[in-house]
Amino acid sequence: MIEAAETNGIAALALTNCYHFSALWHDLDPIVAAGLACWAFTIGQCIVAPHGGTHRLMGTNPIAFGWPRKGQRPFVFDFAPRVVARGEIELMSRAGKMLPQGWGIDASGEPTRDPQAALAGALLPFGGYKGSALAMMVELLAGPLIGEPTSRQAAALDNGDGGPPLGGELLIAMSPALFNSGLANDWQQQAENFFADARTQPGIRLPSDRRHAARQRSEEEGISVPNALLEKHHSFEECLRPRRTARNIDVDRNDLVDTLGRRVAVPVGTAAVGARSHRNHVFRLGHLLVETLDGRGHHDGHGSGDHDEIG
Repeated sequence: MIEAAETNGIAALALTNCYHFSALWHDLDPIVAAGLACWAFTIGQCIVAPHGGTHRLMGTNPIAFGWPRKGQRPFVFDFAPRVVARGEIELMSRAGKMLPQGWGIDASGEPTRDPQAALAGALLPFGGYKGSALAMMVELLAGPLIGEPTSRQAAALDNGDGGPPLGGELLIAMSPALFNSGLANDWQQQAENFFADARTQPGIRLPSDRRHAARQRSEEEGISVPNALLEKHHSFEECLRPRRTARNIDVDRNDLVDTLGRRVAVPVGTAAVGARSHRNHVFRLGHLLVETLDGRGHHDGHGSGDHDEIG
């Protein structure tokens, strides 16, 4: 797709019949590194009600965008158009806290502040009808457009193990260099002037600033994964052991390679990576490590805190 976009100015790639279990910004990294502007869309767990609705219809449906910057880290955001991540509600439930108004509805479609009632009912999109429209757009782009099911259809096909739903992903890449061919303006400098203007306002940070800073710290200092958290995943090793497709990985402080291809430091322990039928186990552990690397504190299945943190 990168070569096609560089040659033609624009290109699209559809990934079908797959389980997307990571943050979308990771998919955009190599595209934006090639000097291309890019988008990514995928459906998520069907847990969001449309604005004014009474039950689940849409997925968490993350959207990501990337813009290349010469000599600087790219401008990238990745978020889901809903008020809050499911994981945040789970954390509040464990802490015995009530939800703010407007976060969710119960199974009867009534507004609720009870975390468990919201988890049994549906979450709400951010921005009312605007967030609802964005979520519907993703349903169409990552569903019917590329021959994949909508979130609700995918939920009906799910095996109920709690992992990411069957679905697809649409990626689009555009070449600013080709689009600006023959024009007098310097697109890179024009964009940098825009970013500089934004930074003149006190308290402003660009989307992905915090993520880039956290990644740099992780590269320099490694990451710390609590032993209790690793122990939580040790049980996966036992359920995967009888399967020939499963393989165990010894997690060593100097020998764990994260999904970004870098070594990270963690307490010594054992984790397990298994077959597709255990995609949820792999998803939970792999997603956790990515979030830990980038300084995030919570996650929940597809459409986690990663998709909410645009900074």
